[in-house]
Amino acid sequence: MFLNIKNIKINAKKSLYTNINGDEEKWSYAYIFVKIIIPIISCLIVYINQDKLMEDPKVIVMLLSLFSGLMFGVLIKIPDKFKDLEPKENETKLDETKRKQIKNYLKLFMYSLSYSILVALFSIFFVILNSFFPSLIELDLTKYKVIEDIKQLDLLTTLLLIIIIFYRILLVNYLLNFLFFIFRAVTNLYEFMLYEFSKIK
Repeated sequence: MFLNIKNIKINAKKSLYTNINGDEEKWSYAYIFVKIIIPIISCLIVYINQDKLMEDPKVIVMLLSLFSGLMFGVLIKIPDKFKDLEPKENETKLDETKRKQIKNYLKLFMYSLSYSILVALFSIFFVILNSFFPSLIELDLTKYKVIEDIKQLDLLTTLLLIIIIFYRILLVNYLLNFLFFIFRAVTNLYEFMLYEFSKIK
């Protein structure tokens, strides 16, 4: 199980810098957005909402659960679509290039969708964790100030605050990743559907 989770994450990361021709672009816009922009936005959101991260996390759990179920239904149908993309006789160079591009769109769609489901499950776990420890989201961080004297340092309180801040950044990061990979999956699916419609005469 853990190996499969690792593979899903590796393929999702690879999809960020792989274009439709199968070529790698190490610093693509998607890679920069996920690895740099989203973490920065996550930190800013947590900093701005120090009093309380969100109002009703249960709504997020319901939405993520709904999306995960719908996406899983789509995901299990993908292998059948690959069968339609096998090389054909008397295929022109243009048709071959188009077929490979569509195959790559389908792969990127599968990677993005798989990772979206995984991220949704992690997000659900994080929100459920908040049910047992409400302070993870509800604690007002503005009540705590940076100390000027090291002698005033309370190690236990400091450690708990670090855990809460890290938890909030990670949760927001997962939610933003979920949205990004969903949008990415939809655009890849759109390209594949255009290809399917182009075959209809």
